Formats: sequence, structure tokens, C-alpha cells
Amino acid sequence: MSAILIRTVLFYIILSVLVRLMGKRQIGELQLPEFTAAILLSELAALPITDRDIPILHGILALAVVVSLEVIVSFICRKCPRIRKLLDGEPVFLIYKGEVLEHNLTRTRISLDEIFAQVRNDGYRDISEVEYVILEQTGKMSVLPKANTATVTPGDLALNKPETGMAHAVVIDGRMHEFSPQGQRDARRRHPHSRPCGRAAFRRALPDAGRKRKSDACPQGRPQRRRIQALKHFIIAVILLLAVVALTTINALTIVRRMEDFQTRLEGLPETEADAAALDPARLDELYDEWSSLRRYIALSTHLYEVERLDEAVTDMRAYWRTGSFADYYTARERAMEAAYDLMAAEKFSLDNII
Repeated sequence: MSAILIRTVLFYIILSVLVRLMGKRQIGELQLPEFTAAILLSELAALPITDRDIPILHGILALAVVVSLEVIVSFICRKCPRIRKLLDGEPVFLIYKGEVLEHNLTRTRISLDEIFAQVRNDGYRDISEVEYVILEQTGKMSVLPKANTATVTPGDLALNKPETGMAHAVVIDGRMHEFSPQGQRDARRRHPHSRPCGRAAFRRALPDAGRKRKSDACPQGRPQRRRIQALKHFIIAVILLLAVVALTTINALTIVRRMEDFQTRLEGLPETEADAAALDPARLDELYDEWSSLRRYIALSTHLYEVERLDEAVTDMRAYWRTGSFADYYTARERAMEAAYDLMAAEKFSLDNII
């Protein structure tokens, strides 16, 4: 299971680098950490579902690691501009002051046909009407027209157009619906530096003829609450990641220790036919019962193939001894020792397990 943890972290880093090299147009609306996490989550969730040999705990721990890394990386990107620039990049000018920048088109692997299509989608007939075209971090293109081709607004004509407000549902399923841009929970919550924001306050806040604007009545402390909430998410992600690392480490050390004891007991069994014939059957029964108890624990976090391999060898060893087939008993004992060593080695932190 420790190898699963390390592999998940490695694949997260590798995918982040590869997605960054692919360019912005491959990312779309998602930022790079979110895009990488989306790829990993879809694959990691499918593996335990389609392969019964993979323990469910492997998939759960891998998903927890990916989600924690995404939250942590996103929080660090918000706080550190250099890391944000490294991961998300910067906006790239494709057209600057009406001039097409060929070197930026080559660097971003975007053709003129794509720019023409985006210009037409934004309602402009020709590229000569455009002053700037910018490729944003999300992979979308922003088109800014020239001053003499921009759409005329009421402000350009010095018209004082009153605010019309925003339409919203008043009654839903026979119940009054209280409108809140932050949700009903935020609407009812009071902040030390905010004004009341109940039903009556929202009615007053909705723009109407001669009434106040909504921004005048809504709380002013919400940005601080958002920062606190983001910090809480970061702390939870760090705690979750540390818990997964601790659980994986403790589980690996426990399995290795118990398998070492079990392998020592296997090595203490007779190796010759004469000694095997004189073996006390209670020793084999105790060994079998110990493995049965150990198997239920190991099967939660170890590949099913390794568990069944050892289980088959221990069962055969016991059955061959009872039937007097001591040669087969010795062969089954060797298989059990080899399977126990392989199972124990699979849980150790080593480069071979990761690769």
C-alpha cells in the first residue's frame, strides 16, 4: 500500500508537468492542478471498480491523496505568485495593437483560422476590427475591439439608465424562496462588521425605482470569510494528507512485522520427512489459525493475488501433512515461505516497489 501512495504522488507531479507542456488549449476551463486531479480521479476511481484484485482501500487512499494535493497546490498558488505563474502561466497576446504576433502563435500552437473563428463568435466581421486577442490561462481567447468598432453603450451616449435588478424565483413548490447571492446560509449569518441581511433587507437591497442597490445592504465581511474558508480547506487537506501518510506507514510497518513473525514460524517447521512425521499437529493448526486471522487484516490493503498465493500454500501444506504426503508438504512449505517473503517485500518502502 505504501507503493500506491508514492506512485499517486509521482503520477500527480508527472501529469502536472505533462499538462503544462501540452499548453493552455488542452486545459479548457480548469486550472492546471484541477485538470491534473480530474484525470487522476477518473482513472483511480475506475481501477478498484473494474479489478476485484485491487483492494478498495487502495482506491480510497489514492483518491484522498489526489484531492488533498489539489487543494494544497491551489492554496499555495493563490498565496505565491511565482508558483502560480509557473503552474498556470501568463496571458499571451496573440494580436497586439492590431498586429498578429506570429511567434506567440507558434509557441501556443494556435492557427489564424482559430483566431478568425473566435473573432466571428464575438460578433466582429474582420480581424481589422480587433485591437487585442489574448489567450488566457484557462485556454480561452479574449477579444478586445478597437475603440471605433466597439459596441455603443448607454454610458457612451450619456444616458442615465436605471438599474432593472435581477429576476429570481419568488415561489418554488408552493414555498417562498429567499434570494441570496451567497446562499441562504450566508444570508442568515451575521458578521461583526456587516449589516443585517434578512428577508426584509434583501427586499430593500433589490434594485428598484428609488431604492438602494443590493451592494449597499449586503455584508462587507464576506471576503474575509472566504479567506478563512479557503484556509480551513487547506488545513483539512493537509491533515487528510498527513493522515493518509501516517495510516500507510503504520499499516506497512505492521504488515512487515507480523509477516516476519509468521515467516519465522514457517522456517521453524520440519524440513525432512522424518521430522515432519513426528510433527505435533497442534503446531500446524496454530499456524493455520494465525494465518487465517492475519489474512483478514492483510486482505484490506494488499493485492488479492499475493494473499491468495500464500493462503493456497498454507492450506496445501496442512492438507499434505495430514495425508502423509511429506514430499508435497515440503514443497508447499517452500511455496509458503516464498509467498510470505514476497508479500512482506511488497509492503516495504523500496525503489523496486515504486518502479
